[in-house]
Amino acid sequence: VSKRVSGDQNGDATLFGGVLTSHANRLYEMIHSRNADIRGSTLELVGLLLRQGLLNPNECVPHLFALQGDVDNTSIRSLALKLLMAEGEKRPDTLRQRICAGVKEAYKFQRAVYPRKSQVSAVVTTKRGKSVEVESIFSSVFKECIVQSKKQRLGLYKSLLGLFEVDDLGDSSSRRNSISSKESAAATDLSLLSFASQILAHLPYNCASDPLFIIHNI
Repeated sequence: VSKRVSGDQNGDATLFGGVLTSHANRLYEMIHSRNADIRGSTLELVGLLLRQGLLNPNECVPHLFALQGDVDNTSIRSLALKLLMAEGEKRPDTLRQRICAGVKEAYKFQRAVYPRKSQVSAVVTTKRGKSVEVESIFSSVFKECIVQSKKQRLGLYKSLLGLFEVDDLGDSSSRRNSISSKESAAATDLSLLSFASQILAHLPYNCASDPLFIIHNI
């Protein structure tokens, strides 16, 4: 690690990293490529730039969350998880603060990368012996980065439940104009809310108070 870090500090690496940083948005687009090789190579490059401190973690973390939805490529999911774990150790609040953006990115990722699937799904099935287990695509992130801290767990639940909140419609004069726009927005977001509800339903809770906390807030 020491040799890699020292190598990142030389002039050529810094110049090259600076050029890539200016094209960060393009890198994030390539993470959503339908070509698995492009996704994998781009993720390795993003991990290098993160280690060099050349990418904004607040912008990058949601795209790492998105790759947890890459259910057909375990190597890409594992590398994204490793990067999320590293960010969780350095900036634990970042994961909680960006979870909503990460869920939305994971939803958009599956719709873009797997358009043939009839429905976007936030769960995966794994065979262990003779039994088949169903778990959330974010179960590994939850177990590795969040489960140990009650503050992080409750913050995660509140963030996910926040997706379901609807602003007050206001006074009667503005009610009619806002109802139609809110109804159309709700219809558009139903699939996303279904995606979020699957995550909440299949997280690997380790104490009864967590689902009770969710029920209480609902």
